[in-house]
Amino acid sequence: MAPPGIACLVVPQDLSKLLSQGIDLDQEFERATKTLESIGLSGYEARGYIALVAHGYGSAETIAETAKIPRTSAYKVLQSLCQKGFAISTRGRPTIFKPEAPSKVKGRVVDHLEETFSKLDLLHEVLRSKGEPQLVYTIVTQPRVLEKIGELIDQSM
Repeated sequence: MAPPGIACLVVPQDLSKLLSQGIDLDQEFERATKTLESIGLSGYEARGYIALVAHGYGSAETIAETAKIPRTSAYKVLQSLCQKGFAISTRGRPTIFKPEAPSKVKGRVVDHLEETFSKLDLLHEVLRSKGEPQLVYTIVTQPRVLEKIGELIDQSM
């Protein structure tokens, strides 16, 4: 039997194939949700996007039911997905939402990550080429200077 709330995400024929392969749909849903959260979506947004992909399109009410998010929050969640480039909406009543293709979203995320890490690599190389920061002492009075020299000599042995 299919896990609650997930059966409507795939057609029965595909569901039986997935279940026969030992795939735990609840576990996969949670894993996908956490991955999408790690790239900046809220929990509701992540679940809403997964539900949109599973349906192909839907009203806020349909997506809320599938994603197990409050109906009162669904419209805002889907609008937010549109603003972030994960979905598009149609005009009219009810508003119908469609997911942006996962491959297209993945491409944008990967491009953004590559750009960010390229800049971080550049920063790392620039700082590394300057060498390690050196400790500079500012010491006043002859007794303190001699004391510090003694400490440094002791540390070097």
